[in-house]
Amino acid sequence: MDHFLGPLKLAARRRSLSWKLVPCGSRSEAYRRFRNACENADPDETRILFVDSEAPVTLAPRAHLRERAGDRWDLGFASDDTVHLMVQLMETWLVADPDALADYYGRGFNAARLPERLDLEEEPKASVERSLEEATRGTGKGAYRKIRHASELLNRIDQARVKARCRHCNRLFETLDGILES
Repeated sequence: MDHFLGPLKLAARRRSLSWKLVPCGSRSEAYRRFRNACENADPDETRILFVDSEAPVTLAPRAHLRERAGDRWDLGFASDDTVHLMVQLMETWLVADPDALADYYGRGFNAARLPERLDLEEEPKASVERSLEEATRGTGKGAYRKIRHASELLNRIDQARVKARCRHCNRLFETLDGILES
């Protein structure tokens, strides 16, 4: 993820701002650590919560996480621009760039199995997972596995392609660009 967000990280460095990406493990751990960080925050620092939505998003991100049965998170302490979602899961971003997937997996990769809709955030979570597994099954690297393949794929996918097909990714970049400009 650090590489995928690289252009933003570089922009922060150019402005002599520090940038720290903190993977937190589980969703509940990410929420707990975000809440704690916000409660103890230096006013000159910005904290961003960034998690999978795990379901279709019909509400603003804070409301989605408050209303989603598996979460029920109280984010009243956070502003709207500090809560961001990968809709519906990180793999949606991967399938947004079939060329990067084809380059990584090579022979046997079946791009025809990937979702074709322009707005990938409308693609159900199970469909994204199934299509990625089916598209990669016949390759020398084997079927997609998050632990084995996700980091390298995040290094390869094109941010512009993801932003074009995933509006919440575009929102993240626009928000962070705005923060860096101010």
